[in-house]
Amino acid sequence: MKPGFEVPFHKMEGCGNDYVYVLLEDLANDECRHEVLTNAPAIARQIADRHFGIGSDGLVLVGRESGHDARMTMFNADGSRSAMCGNALRCIGRLLADENAECDAFSIRTDDSAVDVHVARAEGRRPTLISVVLDHPKLMLDEIPFVPGDDARVRSEPTSADDTLRPAEVEIDVADGCVRASVLSFGNPHCVVFLDDPENAWLRIGRQDNGAPDMTTLDIERIGSEIERHAGFPDGVNVEFVIPAVRGRGPGPDPEGSLVLVQRTWERGSGETLACGSGACATAVAAVARRKVSQREPAIVQLRGGVLRIDVDRNVTMEGPARRAFSGTFTVRFGADDGYDGVVLSCD
Repeated sequence: MKPGFEVPFHKMEGCGNDYVYVLLEDLANDECRHEVLTNAPAIARQIADRHFGIGSDGLVLVGRESGHDARMTMFNADGSRSAMCGNALRCIGRLLADENAECDAFSIRTDDSAVDVHVARAEGRRPTLISVVLDHPKLMLDEIPFVPGDDARVRSEPTSADDTLRPAEVEIDVADGCVRASVLSFGNPHCVVFLDDPENAWLRIGRQDNGAPDMTTLDIERIGSEIERHAGFPDGVNVEFVIPAVRGRGPGPDPEGSLVLVQRTWERGSGETLACGSGACATAVAAVARRKVSQREPAIVQLRGGVLRIDVDRNVTMEGPARRAFSGTFTVRFGADDGYDGVVLSCD
């Protein structure tokens, strides 16, 4: 039997968006690193399984790259690649902050760009909130990409690359109706659907006893998956369903009377997740463009797993928590002659 090798990991979450993180330098040698990188899609599918694996929204490999503190390579729960994840960036920032108690700023390289991460610390240098600074989103249709057609129409679009905060408005035909949405990319494509738009009233969001919107009535699995795989998005798309709500009539920790953007997230390759950091950034940009929130103060995005604050200015800055749930090891075996190939879990 071909022997396996152990892979140390950290299970981390940002607002409930949980991934398994593997620091490549913790592996025994270059051969182990090569095996993990080569077989990462299959490993991601197995460890993400919430019944027969560790359970996560995917796998994040953390390596080193010259000129940066870390290199992020990530895979969704179905094994597909993702170029960007705001919550994963915050979690990597937390890992780096735990290792480097005197450093509060880090540079992380993604498939799409280099990102600055800043760490706020409490007394005793314990990391609390993590901020990720993103460039303005890509808004041109071919950069998202979004392909217009009979069932995917453009209502309005940016006139130039300098129009940095006005996403295209589109109409997407799905089985039960037409969805109005804003489309943009932060290295991964996003489709933001505001449920308070009259055109989206057919989605039938209910109301709680106190008058707050009841997002649980949305059939997100059916509508989200249909938009994710729509022909207008040749690379697929992450879908954010959003409704503005006044605090005191909806969830969240902010003072009564403040406006929050309540969001449910359907992620490309993973399905519904408790949070999506880059999706919250996309929501904030679209909300500012649609004048649903003011650009003068950070947008408060209430996700199922927690709250993110998004500042839309010269850059787009996302602030929120990141937490290590537990650490352990799993064993990778390929080419085993006992009929079993894959991942053997042994969590500490």
